[in-house]
Amino acid sequence: MTWVPESNAVCKNLDSSFSRFNLPNREYIILERQMNNATKLQSGDKAVLHCRITGYPTVEYKWFKNEVEMTPDRMDKRTSTKTFDWGSRLLIRHVDPIDTGYYLCKGSNSAGERSTSGIIFAKFRASVPTGDNAIPSEEGMCLNYLGSTCANFLKNNTIYMTSLLAQGELEKQLTTAFLAIVDNLTQECQNYAIPSLCFFAFPQCDKLPNGVPQRRQLCRDECEILEMDICKTEYERAKLHPRVILPDCSYLPVAGSRASENCMRVDIPTVEKITDDTCYKDIGQSYRGKVNKTIGGYDCQPWDKQEPHEHSLLVSTYHELAGGHNYCRNPGGGLLKPWCFTMNPEERVQQCEMVQCANPEPETGSGDVMYFILPALALVVLVCIPCVCLILCWRQSHRDNFSQSGAKRQSELVNLKPNNKARDFPLAAVKFEEVLGEGTFGKVYRGQLMGCEHQYSISPVTIKTLEEKALPSVQQDFKSESDVMATLRHPNIILLLGVCLKQKPFCMFFEFMPHGDLHEYLVRHSPNSDIGFGSGDEDTLASLDHADFLTISVQVASGMEYLSSRHFVHRDLAARNCMVGDNLQIKIADFGLSRDIYAGDYYRMPSTAVLPIRWMSPEAILFGRFSIESDIWAFGVVLWEIYSFGLQPFYGYKNQEVIDMIRTRHILPCPNGCLAHVYALMMECWHEIPARRPPFKVILARLQALESMPSHIPNGHNSYPSSSPNSQFLAQFGPMDDASTLIHDTKPGIMPLSQIQQNGNHLCPSERSASSQSSGLRKSEQMEQTQV
Repeated sequence: MTWVPESNAVCKNLDSSFSRFNLPNREYIILERQMNNATKLQSGDKAVLHCRITGYPTVEYKWFKNEVEMTPDRMDKRTSTKTFDWGSRLLIRHVDPIDTGYYLCKGSNSAGERSTSGIIFAKFRASVPTGDNAIPSEEGMCLNYLGSTCANFLKNNTIYMTSLLAQGELEKQLTTAFLAIVDNLTQECQNYAIPSLCFFAFPQCDKLPNGVPQRRQLCRDECEILEMDICKTEYERAKLHPRVILPDCSYLPVAGSRASENCMRVDIPTVEKITDDTCYKDIGQSYRGKVNKTIGGYDCQPWDKQEPHEHSLLVSTYHELAGGHNYCRNPGGGLLKPWCFTMNPEERVQQCEMVQCANPEPETGSGDVMYFILPALALVVLVCIPCVCLILCWRQSHRDNFSQSGAKRQSELVNLKPNNKARDFPLAAVKFEEVLGEGTFGKVYRGQLMGCEHQYSISPVTIKTLEEKALPSVQQDFKSESDVMATLRHPNIILLLGVCLKQKPFCMFFEFMPHGDLHEYLVRHSPNSDIGFGSGDEDTLASLDHADFLTISVQVASGMEYLSSRHFVHRDLAARNCMVGDNLQIKIADFGLSRDIYAGDYYRMPSTAVLPIRWMSPEAILFGRFSIESDIWAFGVVLWEIYSFGLQPFYGYKNQEVIDMIRTRHILPCPNGCLAHVYALMMECWHEIPARRPPFKVILARLQALESMPSHIPNGHNSYPSSSPNSQFLAQFGPMDDASTLIHDTKPGIMPLSQIQQNGNHLCPSERSASSQSSGLRKSEQMEQTQV
């Protein structure tokens, strides 16, 4: 046989003769046999998996559970691995349901790598009762429930756990399972399946008189009804998911037995509790007792069995047959009294040995008593109604007077309340999906959060994380920011949905805005951008017009007016930090997204501070003085970004050059096609004296007034060529590459708001140039500068 070296792919069909015993003395690695599965385990058993990968030189082995490497610090004392000449062995003593999962073994040497996987599936050990007096006995402990996934159902009750590590692992598995199946649950199924899974994963713990902890199990009748009727489709689908573990109803105590007396119920309305009644009413269709003998003396056949007699009575149709019992019933009212299938193969059906309940005798003289009771009640009602009406009228008038005098006092009390704390979610309730960028604290992700709206809702979120190795001072800053964000409630401020501050990485969860940040949105909708018009994306097929610009500007101003009224300084207001939702809804955020595309927006000062200098006021650059007035300056720059379709302020110039220009009181030019009144507002925001910049309340009022005016520019107007540099700019800094011919050097007049209607068509000068960038965005590299 000629030996041919294998590729690095896993051997799927090995020749039986191709083994470690007949390979030549050279480098090789082979998978001799696929890993075994261990799927019939109960808590306390021993689990063993074999990884039969061999090779030369010596093979090194790594074990993984659910794609996470099983390093020594991640394995407890029950788990061990050992290397043999035939491969590696994984041993788990006293296996627990938390050990359930997918296990992968990788073997590698200089010849390559092979891998094989197997499954461990372990259930809680449950003793099947042999009689009414049989109670399952296990060794475990009662612990306080520390999670949040099942907090609504477990409340302050203790739970039964077989190890100290079980609770955390089960919490992760259960949350993962909910995230996988909750979207596919009907409302009826969700109402009962979710608490049932919680009680299954975290059984409540009771102590017997002798002090031994006792696990409360699910009620078998409800378990079967969920599986076979209410959640039949959902359970069948969930069984296909590798991370979902459902209860096996056949292991639960028989309904009506002593072992089931203290079982956990989820209160399905159609399930009636089994009683000790020995007689039946009417024809016995509602009988729920425990009689299980026929008139012939035969034992009844359990309803879930098909031996010795096969039948078609299903639990999904007749809920009274659920629970694995053999009690007499009359499903559907088919006979005149309760009956059952017998355990005698020769006798299929017999009625049960029981009698009909006697009807209670009616009480005599009750009619005569009613002649006296009814008139007395009528008299009491006639007297009480006027009195009640008078009392209600008096209380209403008193309440109105009090509410008027106390309205102010109530509002003051609201202001005196402590700041709202953000809701703290466990890390298990979070699903990280995609990295959006990296901010000042750490990475920013798009993901999903479970339990935001209600216990098992799934909400798309933006996740701001903190690096795990962050200094304590940075961790405190992160927590302080979350405390501040938790107090902000405004339609134009991004909403903080919650935090995760008890597990690392620390996270803040914000509502997800589907259209990204405002800068990207403006670029996509620019008439000069092939990103939108050439992509065929429905979201970017239409350009923005003046009405859209004012809608965006008003919302940003409204959000900033709210922040300034609460004495909150943003410090980094820019289009990149404004998020866009559906219907052009704008919300101010502060994610600090310093992605590569925004790297040029920030400048590292000699003090090592990273600052957005193109949006900063002179006093912030020169003295590090941030205030509401510096936010107003930045708002003027945001207005310029909006009307420039997302051009970078001072584009074409280095950061140090921008600092010099701002120090020498150079300001951005009027965007082409921009209303003079809007540019006048920008220049007021860029006033050299901070106190003379208009407050956000005034800015908002003026923009709203402009928004209410009739449109002066036709919708769809998309002729917005970029500006050319003026002579003052060129004189100080020299011409830029590809600069177009200078047309003129003018400064538009600042007109009061009262002249808007008379001069509404007056636009900023349109200095047009035709230069394009190699990237296809066709943004000019020229700019006109005006000196104050």
